[in-house]
This record gives sequence, C-alpha cells and structure tokens, in this order.
Amino acid sequence: MISFRRCLLIGLVLMAVGSGACEPTDPPPPTRPPAEPAITYMGPLEGTQGQIALIVTPTRAIGVVCGQGTDWRVISAWLSDGQISAEGELSIVSETPQRQISAQISPGQAVGHYKFGGVSYAFQAVQVADPASIQAGAQQGLYRLEIPLKGMDQEAALLTLLVPDATQDVLCGMLFEGGVPRSRVLLSGVWQEGLSTFTLPDLRDQEGKPTVWFGVGTLGQIDSILLP
Repeated sequence: MISFRRCLLIGLVLMAVGSGACEPTDPPPPTRPPAEPAITYMGPLEGTQGQIALIVTPTRAIGVVCGQGTDWRVISAWLSDGQISAEGELSIVSETPQRQISAQISPGQAVGHYKFGGVSYAFQAVQVADPASIQAGAQQGLYRLEIPLKGMDQEAALLTLLVPDATQDVLCGMLFEGGVPRSRVLLSGVWQEGLSTFTLPDLRDQEGKPTVWFGVGTLGQIDSILLP
C-alpha cells in the first residue's frame, strides 16, 4: 500500500507540474514589417495655396498634396506606387483621376511638377529634419492616422498632417477616404500626445455644424515604405 505521506508528495508534484504548464507565456514582441527607410521632402506648390510632400526611398515614392485655398478639393491628392530611377528621377502616376508628380531628386531637395487636368504646378521641396532630429522631438514631416468616422469606411479614413517646420501651428491637414479628399483638417489642441482634437469643416453634422473629431491615437510619422 502507498502511504498517505507518499500520496501527498505525489499530489504536490503533479500540482506543481500542472500549474507550470498552465502559466501563460509572454507574447513575442511585435515586429515591424520589412520596409525601406524614406526621406521626406516638403514644399509649397507655386500658383496655388497648398503643400506637397514626397516620401522617397531608394526605389519608390509616395506623394501627398494638401490644398488650402478654395480649390482644395481638386488640388489635394494621395498618390502611391511611385518609382525612382538610378539617376534620381521620380515619377508617380494615378489612373483615377489622372494625376502625375514628376521630380528630380538631388541632395537635400526635390524639384518638379504636379500635373492634372492640363494644369501644371511647379514645386521645390526641401528635405525635412533628419530622422535623428525627429526622434529627438522635432515635429516635422508627414504624419498619418487612420480614424473611425460615422458613415465612412473605417479602414480608408486617413487623416494626414503636413508639417513643414517644427512649429505645430504651421501645418496643412487633409482627410482622405479611399484616396479621395473629403475634408480639410484644422487642429484644435495637441495632436501627438495620444489625445487629438480636430475640426473637419467640410463634413457637417445634422445641425449643419462642422464635425469635431476627438479620439485616442497618436499620429505616426511616415518614415518608410513597406516592401511588397
């Protein structure tokens, strides 16, 4: 016969083994998808009130145009899938609607044209703060945040801020849905500390007042382009 003491010892061992097997393991740290580091160039569009930002890697590019005048709906655009040649020639073309950004990339600047509807706007964009300065706190570059809005596709509602210098008050904001500009974005308070408040003057509520969006979420700087 097995003694009571021996049974108790066996039970304690089994309990220890069982409890260890049930303990949750720490999840692996999140890994960032493979991406090419990018340089941001930003500058005004000649002949109109607006800013252009180019996110450029050694092989690809993204272009964002943010209009501020009465023609903001036709000026503003989000263009992706751009290409860069070995000679620094940038080309981004969208099919619907037909738009094109072309530029020559050289150290510290990007000089080119933004074309659509038979109109061409020249620009000279300069490189914004280097990544080390931005990580140290310089608020400069192109920022984005996917936000949920009633009546809109949550995955496609993209709020962008073009910040041409380190002063928060100097920026151009735009809300895109599926690549189409839906509203200008006006800053109301802090926009990088996780609690952001923006006014969307071109999206009206049932009373005809501009929509005020308040939510949790830190705007992230676009500093790379995901690899295919």
